[in-house]
Amino acid sequence: MELRPIEITRPGRRELSRAARFLIAGPLGEDLADAQAQTLLARLRMDGAMLFWACREASPVAAAAILPSAGNVGMLLLSPLRGGGVDADALAATVAAAGAESLQRGAAFVQALADPGAHGESEVLARAGMTHAATLAYMRLDLRAGALPPAPAIGGLGWHSGLDFGDDRLSAVIAASYEQSLDCPGILGVRTRQEVLAGHRANGTYRRECWWVATIDGQDAGCILVNDSVPPGGGEVAYLGVAAGFRRRGLGRCLLEKAAFQAIRRGSRYLALAVDEHNAPAVALYRGAGFSLTHRRAVWVKLPAKNPTC
Repeated sequence: MELRPIEITRPGRRELSRAARFLIAGPLGEDLADAQAQTLLARLRMDGAMLFWACREASPVAAAAILPSAGNVGMLLLSPLRGGGVDADALAATVAAAGAESLQRGAAFVQALADPGAHGESEVLARAGMTHAATLAYMRLDLRAGALPPAPAIGGLGWHSGLDFGDDRLSAVIAASYEQSLDCPGILGVRTRQEVLAGHRANGTYRRECWWVATIDGQDAGCILVNDSVPPGGGEVAYLGVAAGFRRRGLGRCLLEKAAFQAIRRGSRYLALAVDEHNAPAVALYRGAGFSLTHRRAVWVKLPAKNPTC
């Protein structure tokens, strides 16, 4: 018997709870705890959030959602393939529809974080027109043992707290650190400087006093931006960057030491960060400072046809 074609739509108000449950757990969503479903529904009611589902003969076979995030990025969620009951072809088409709508509404790009070992999910994202931009290594440093070993001495090194400089100066330092960067190069320059800073502020709980610019002989050379973790207890390194002309001097290690010392004084138990695992110098820096791998995520993105440059 020939299957009837699928229909991709935005669920109506009466269908929203059922669609949200399918998004989280596929066919098993019918038995999902109300608390889980209500949490997702609250996020789907945010301005700019969108939920799409694909149905065949009134039965859902796929779902995808775009949740707005700080920095003008559309975060993609899709129903799980594991466990069966989700149609991969329908899911790819639904993801494509959701991504296209998000970009049409003005998102800088659409992003999905996938398990690198979930090959079926990766195939769906690729068929939906998304590109594998990087694989992130999530790392953590236990601060309960005390401060890091001393960083190498750098002549003319100075420090400026986020309380002492404005966004224009910080944006310029970040832009300088993008030159020849190995960290997610495929999406550098896609967002405006204001969007980049908004994204960093939203990584944890914003703490401007924990944002630092380092200078060498009076010239801005690099920065490290640390926020409080959510839930509290640690520090999230939202960004660490060194301008191209000041690399290979040990400044990255100095930036980490500065952040770790301040985090310990503030009672943080750990520092956490994410780095493109193909950025070998950065990975070596973090491992050398005592960070250890906790998990990995593949970054898939869909970009507009034309982008502003940072």
